[in-house]
Amino acid sequence: MQKQNLFEGENLNPKESRDILEGMCIAKREMNFFKPITPEEMNVEKDNLSQHAIRRQDAQLRKKEAMKEFDAEIKNLDKHFDETLHVIKTGGVNVEEEVFDVPDMQSRSINTYDSNGSWISGRPMTPEERQRDLGHDLLHIARGGSID
Repeated sequence: MQKQNLFEGENLNPKESRDILEGMCIAKREMNFFKPITPEEMNVEKDNLSQHAIRRQDAQLRKKEAMKEFDAEIKNLDKHFDETLHVIKTGGVNVEEEVFDVPDMQSRSINTYDSNGSWISGRPMTPEERQRDLGHDLLHIARGGSID
């Protein structure tokens, strides 16, 4: 008949128990089995579980914050990617800088140039602009100049 504990009622230390078992056995081997724990060990495991839960929650919060940072970085990179792709597709960039409207009396138009002298756009002169240029020409002639 099997006993629940061979050493029940005896006050043996772990080394003594092991020595007796080695003397009685016909073989030793490794085996995976369920071993109940004492109430004290159960309290230790519960404390461990609480500590793991707290550390896991902290890790989840850090992960959430890190994901926010990564999402913001990715959003910024996507914006720059889209802008660069647009530049490549169109072959130019949209800028805001000082431009110069230059009248062309022969074609009765106003041409717009950037600071490098590159033509940007042109449009017909308004009646007011034609009048202003006529007045400018008359003043120039009165001072002894000529109209080309």
